[in-house]
Amino acid sequence: MGYTVIGFYESRTGVAALDNVAGLADQSVAVAGDNITVPPKWNEIIAAWVGMSNAADVLVAARLSAPSMRGKTLLDLANLEAIAAGGTLEPSSPTPINIYLNKPIKLTSGEFLNLLQESDGTTAANLCTGIIFLGDGDYGNPYAGMPVQTVRATGATTLTANAWSACTITLDQQLAAGRYAIVGMRAQSAGAKAARLVMQETPARPGVIAYDSNADIEHPMFRNGNLGVLGTFVHTAIPQVEFLSLSADTSETIFFDIVKIA
Repeated sequence: MGYTVIGFYESRTGVAALDNVAGLADQSVAVAGDNITVPPKWNEIIAAWVGMSNAADVLVAARLSAPSMRGKTLLDLANLEAIAAGGTLEPSSPTPINIYLNKPIKLTSGEFLNLLQESDGTTAANLCTGIIFLGDGDYGNPYAGMPVQTVRATGATTLTANAWSACTITLDQQLAAGRYAIVGMRAQSAGAKAARLVMQETPARPGVIAYDSNADIEHPMFRNGNLGVLGTFVHTAIPQVEFLSLSADTSETIFFDIVKIA
């Protein structure tokens, strides 16, 4: 049940027509150049965030493409992180994210998914990013009637810029002994763009758009069970969190929404 998060990233010369962005190296899905293989179970697009930064160019269009879409229409993304020339590519507040949760875009497992972006100029070093949320159609929360706790955790891993970086996380407070379900998450670091959980029980990497400040407003679907259960853990084995950041941050903050289930 649930969803997984994948990414695209490339620094390239600007293009004045839609063109592919490279897939982001990933241990959870197959990536080859511009192509990310749609995984066997998580084959619905439920959300997408795309942005670009450059000294002179601005993002003007973005599209998701896969062979199964071509008999209909490819997916043009209306909400873009269209940062002003010279700005920094971080999620703004509130975040311009494309949501398809009620009418997900069906893909075929095993096919290639591509992200295309277009800028209004052709200068060098267009920093292109896309975060795609792929679901399995089951976002139910069996613990909806149970109390939710929000707990803060921190990490001190030096992130690799524009790559998924695994972080060991330490909770600020000790949990009562038992098993917990994670039903929401918020992630922050100085240059954060996204974050996702790494769990032994599933190959999925469910995650969130990430921010650089407590003042930033996240989409409510990422909190308090609105996307179901992200995973479970025992109080002595806190999951790792992978961050995607534009910079080599050295301090990470996570807020977990959790339910004690055993």
